[in-house]
Amino acid sequence: MNESGKLNNERPRFGTGRSAYLLYLVGALGILLFVRQVARTYWSVYSDLDQLFVAGVAWRKGLSPYDGHLLPYFGVPDGPTNEMLHTYYYAPLSAMLFAPLTLLSYPTFIAVWKFSVFGLLLTACWRFLRLACPEIPASVSFALVGMTAMSGSLRWNLVQFQPTALIVAALIWFVCAVLEDRFWLAVALGVFISIKMTYFLPVVGLLLFRHQYKQLACMVILIGGLNALSLAQTGPFRTLETYRNAMRTFEDPGKMTRPDALDTLTPFLKAYPQSPLALRAEGSRTRSLGG
Repeated sequence: MNESGKLNNERPRFGTGRSAYLLYLVGALGILLFVRQVARTYWSVYSDLDQLFVAGVAWRKGLSPYDGHLLPYFGVPDGPTNEMLHTYYYAPLSAMLFAPLTLLSYPTFIAVWKFSVFGLLLTACWRFLRLACPEIPASVSFALVGMTAMSGSLRWNLVQFQPTALIVAALIWFVCAVLEDRFWLAVALGVFISIKMTYFLPVVGLLLFRHQYKQLACMVILIGGLNALSLAQTGPFRTLETYRNAMRTFEDPGKMTRPDALDTLTPFLKAYPQSPLALRAEGSRTRSLGG
């Protein structure tokens, strides 16, 4: 009975009572299956981590990480297996940040990456749900994290070892730090996220929306200073020249890691031969890695 003396016939909320046990089971099953997959996955022939690892090695040697002609020739024991490493596109700061990890053997580097990065991502999802939606029962949040662990996009990141998983984890933790008013943690995460500038735009947008100009100014100053420090190691002029060349390749449609990037547009391109992209239609070019 409730305080007014009337019988309380309300059903328990979803995620409480017996349903909570089922949701915890769903979440645990998803996470356990994901951990099993992480443990069994090594790295593919064209793993994105190859570029990060070799860029860190290049930075330690004082060489520009954007010089694609140099990168395949590092004889790293049990290292990257790419016959041709694709051009490196991340900010100069990134090579400096990843350089200490290249002191590890490549298999150890892969193992550290697998469990730490995807652990950070899943715990970030949990923290964000508990912080942003405290009214949702913990069992529901846990089940959502388990379902996230089994999502197709996360599995694809695992197979390719894309750095996106780490950047997204940092972005979610950044939002949590902002919501909790943790100034310097948010600044540090924002600086790290800037290694992939497209993901730094939400950082700028959130801070501007909240009028946190001092925090944004600290980030910009640190980003500029750390990138300058990174350039000092590899030679500013040479590094910037190779970076510009790398970005020209990146901005050329159909010449990225997938030479068939425009194949889905083939019917349109063949119907409009006057289009400047028509020559890139499937069948009008040699299908090879790199364009």
